[in-house]
This record gives sequence, structure tokens and C-alpha cells, in this order.
Amino acid sequence: MLNNFQLGAIDAKPRVAYLSAEAFGAALSEARVLDALIDQLEVPGKPAHFKAMSPDEKLAAIRRQAAHFQATPTSLWFKADVDEILSHPSRALKSFR
Repeated sequence: MLNNFQLGAIDAKPRVAYLSAEAFGAALSEARVLDALIDQLEVPGKPAHFKAMSPDEKLAAIRRQAAHFQATPTSLWFKADVDEILSHPSRALKSFR
């Protein structure tokens, strides 16, 4: 019964798609994760362009693409949280669970 359920017994740390916020942030600093997100979210641009980008520039481009999906009414990700969009498609994040 829900009356016996104690919220204090649950790890209250913020999570994104079952990842702790710390693990999610660490994953987004990994080059292989950024490259996987660029590929899986189909961020517009040529591979040579992405190779020349810094990790911060890559993450900004990824977040712009996620925001585009979030704002597009016909998108599966319409009105979804950007961090949820980023955490869901990447198989590269599995190693951080």
C-alpha cells in the first residue's frame, strides 16, 4: 500500500533516464559519447566539420538539434526535456549506468 512507502528510502539525487546527474554530466564530456550523439541525433554538418570542433562546440550543436526536435510538433520528441532527448538515443551512455 502506498501509505507505507517512504520517499526518504529512495536515492533523492537528480536522475536523467536512470543515470545520476553526475554520470550524465560525465558522459557528456566524453568524446565518444558526443560523437555518438552527433550521429544518432543526425546533427547537421559534415564529419570534417565535427572533427574540428571542441567538445563544448559539439555539445552546443547537439543541444541545438535536441531543441529543434523539442520544438517541432511532428517530432517524436515534441515538448520533451532536452536532457531526456540526449540521454535516450545514445547507446554510448550505457557504460555510465
